[in-house]
Amino acid sequence: MPIIKGTITVCDKNGLHARPAGQLVNMLRSCGAAVTLTFGDKTADGTKLFSVMALGAGYGDAVAVTLEGELTAAEKLSAFCRENPAFSLRLEQNGDEGRGSGT
Repeated sequence: MPIIKGTITVCDKNGLHARPAGQLVNMLRSCGAAVTLTFGDKTADGTKLFSVMALGAGYGDAVAVTLEGELTAAEKLSAFCRENPAFSLRLEQNGDEGRGSGT
């Protein structure tokens, strides 16, 4: 299975609070990949809401993301970030970018 790495930037002025974290987690659960999020010295399973919220990422913070699964998982994450203004995405493997407008 391919491993895809990238960075999700938090564009919500209130940081990675319950609503955007919940939206992200729900999308990651549906993409069928193992997802790890890392911020500072904290690591989270991207499919677990409280784990993601415990990262404590704020507005403008960059959260490392690692997807292990089919390429469609990266495509879904990219599409999600393009449609969701709370997040901006940069994937390293294929240079694909999804960008929200910020809130």
